[in-house]
Amino acid sequence: MKQHEMIVVGGGPAGLATAATAAQAGVDCLLLDEQASPGGQVYRSVQTIAEQRAKLLGPDYQCGRELVTQFNQSGAKYLPRTALWNLSGAREVGNLRDGHASSIRAKRVV
Repeated sequence: MKQHEMIVVGGGPAGLATAATAAQAGVDCLLLDEQASPGGQVYRSVQTIAEQRAKLLGPDYQCGRELVTQFNQSGAKYLPRTALWNLSGAREVGNLRDGHASSIRAKRVV
């Protein structure tokens, strides 16, 4: 079973900021995200959306691009398309990714 210092659940703004900050501080951090790319509901498709459309969505959406860039450069590990189905008291996270179930353990789960 794989083990990390920290697992962050969800690739939305809070999860991205938490994982990036932890990784930049030297924490072995893994972000688990059900979506195919970081950004969550708020910044959906922020990395791939056309520039003209992103401008229409406003300056807050542009902040999402900066947040995803900071996360990508932080050194945090990322598992997209990962659904969680269990979190035990021993901080063991049961997950499903690409049709395969596994468990990952962490000292901290956020």
